[in-house]
Amino acid sequence: MPWCHRVCARPLLFAGAVFILASPPPRAIADVPPLLTNVQQVLDLGAEGARRSPHTARLRGVVTFAVEGSALAYFQDATAGIQVTCSNAATLLIPGELVELEGRAGGALMAPTLIDARVRVLGTAPMPEPRRVPVTRLATGDAYGQWVAIEGVVRDIAWNAGKRILFISSGGLRFHTVMQPCADSALPTNWIDARVEVRGVCSTDVNRENRPVGFTLYAPGTNDITFLSLKSADPFSQPALSVKSDRRLRHQSDDRVKVAGAVLFHSADGTVYLRTDNGPAEARLLVPLARAGPKGRYIDRQALPRLAPGTQVELVGAPTDTAFAPVLRDAELRVVRTGPPLAAVAASEAGLLSGEHDRDLVTVKARLLTQAPRESGAARYDALVLQIGDTILEAMPALGPSNSLPVLPQDCYVEAVGVCLVQPGEFKRSIRLLLRDPPELRLVGQWSAWRSPEAAKIAGVAAALGLAAVGWIWSLRRRVTKGTVELALTNRSLRGEVEERKRAEADLARALDAEKELSRLKSRFVSIVSHEFRTPLGIIMSSADILRKYTDRLAPERRAEHLQEIHDATRHMAGMMEQALLLGRVESGGLAFTPAQLDLQSFCEKLADEQRSASHARCPIVVQVADFGGQARGDEALLRHIFSNLLSNAVKYSPKGSTVIFSVERADHDAVFVVRDRGIGIPAAEGARLFTAFHRCANVGEVPGTGLGLLIVKRCVELHGGSITFESQEGAGTTFTVRLPLFRTVEPAQV
Repeated sequence: MPWCHRVCARPLLFAGAVFILASPPPRAIADVPPLLTNVQQVLDLGAEGARRSPHTARLRGVVTFAVEGSALAYFQDATAGIQVTCSNAATLLIPGELVELEGRAGGALMAPTLIDARVRVLGTAPMPEPRRVPVTRLATGDAYGQWVAIEGVVRDIAWNAGKRILFISSGGLRFHTVMQPCADSALPTNWIDARVEVRGVCSTDVNRENRPVGFTLYAPGTNDITFLSLKSADPFSQPALSVKSDRRLRHQSDDRVKVAGAVLFHSADGTVYLRTDNGPAEARLLVPLARAGPKGRYIDRQALPRLAPGTQVELVGAPTDTAFAPVLRDAELRVVRTGPPLAAVAASEAGLLSGEHDRDLVTVKARLLTQAPRESGAARYDALVLQIGDTILEAMPALGPSNSLPVLPQDCYVEAVGVCLVQPGEFKRSIRLLLRDPPELRLVGQWSAWRSPEAAKIAGVAAALGLAAVGWIWSLRRRVTKGTVELALTNRSLRGEVEERKRAEADLARALDAEKELSRLKSRFVSIVSHEFRTPLGIIMSSADILRKYTDRLAPERRAEHLQEIHDATRHMAGMMEQALLLGRVESGGLAFTPAQLDLQSFCEKLADEQRSASHARCPIVVQVADFGGQARGDEALLRHIFSNLLSNAVKYSPKGSTVIFSVERADHDAVFVVRDRGIGIPAAEGARLFTAFHRCANVGEVPGTGLGLLIVKRCVELHGGSITFESQEGAGTTFTVRLPLFRTVEPAQV
């Protein structure tokens, strides 16, 4: 019976009473230590400290678990939990009772306990809030006697002598939960593979050397379990995962997954190696709860005979952390059909070291260095130390009825068939070969130094040196011919370098011209901004000065006029700065394309109204919107930047009262916008530079502007994945046409 399952058949908690009899007698009154008033103070003494200098404790808290038919119980206050031995063995405590205890602190194996405790029941109280402690700490005894909550997955269920026993996996560690009392002997099989949270008292399990080897959770009754999720009644109904590509198979999980393949080897210890369609895997079969008595109830699982190689199976198990082939624990399988044994894969040294053949059936040819006996627990077996190239590996028989191998001469060549086991190491990987059957180890010849890898390396070096000598002689003969060819190539190269230098000089001249143009544009922008800011700043300073000096003499209408002038000048300056900042966002990629549903007719009419208001109705704007037959999708902010600039320019550069046409119609998946004016037009010579930064046409006169608006328009159109064109005649007007894909899914363009 595995040690981790024996807890189901043994009484509860011998650890708490191990050192009680060894506690020293009470001290003299003058040496009595201070009274302890909470559990944490008792635990702080430590097991050794409690044995050496027992203290008296008076505690108040809740009974979390009572051992049936015993004076042992568990108790918890607001600070921690502790094991208690009542002074009156006839005292029967009930979980959930609020009690007051007074007794001596004694040292048990894992933690201090309270012994010879006098109990006074005060009433009932709710169970305390459970602590959530990592299972690794529970297994080492850090939370002995504490009321805890653990999340895990149920693997097996049993009932015996009024107790329901659950076998649970949490974080890759297995533990038992004992629920008592439990009068219902039914086994709810739908709990298998369910994810649950169980609450109870943690009791540390120890081995024969009194070292912690796990823990058991004791729950007072059957209500301290919460179901977080339930699985299908048939775990084999889930789809099989790909061993090669599914990452879930190489990371620890308590949830079992399914794989399918053919058996390579079924060892006596319950490990199954199989090969799937896309890789090998290992499965360690579930060890059911041990049958503790004839009156107990257990889930009937059909006894599984040793599976012959080639048997096709479906298997469910919990993945563990692995570097190479998946390893599943707590596995169960079902046979699909029988089949022929699978052939072993010929493995090279590189393939073994890479982990490519981990858990697969391989055949290797290697030099036998030594053959020596080994021990694994009570089993003894022969082990072979083999060498393949520079790699050392150990071959061992599967532990079964016969663990002996035939005696082979030292320094011989052998051919072995077995399961390859690769274990990653900090500096080097270790490789073992698990031999299924002694006849699969075969002598193929005697080792010879000339057949060794070292000899092969020496022969290879000698051959390489000979080839190098022949090549050197041949190269000497070619040098004379090559010299003539090189002279001709050098002459041709010099001519090419002259031409390349001429091209470089031309490129440099173009770069200098571009730099001069950029400097001119920057100077022009500074001049424009300075000029444009001077006028509104003068208006602001003049109006502010008048208001400051003569505010009490001015009529309200005049004060309002000056304030309006300050407001208008400030808005004008803010608009210019907004354009410069917007261009910076566009050029740096900070302006994102975020499309949404859009009502084009409402959008166009609203935009025209805003322009009329901003220009004080300088020019009438006629909006013409066709019937689209569908909902448009675009970025309203980008569209506003496009058409507010175009409409503003159309009004600004047109005579007062001249009509501006703003129309939009649908062309297949595109929306075609047209802005037409009868203004000053664009000179033909300046059309190519119209969409460059800071450029303003020569015919704009004193009309204010920064030369950034049309560049912003072009960038926003490109973000929409559209295009912009224009037609213009100087003195007759300009027509801008913007085509945007607003009636199809548009990916944001990169600017």
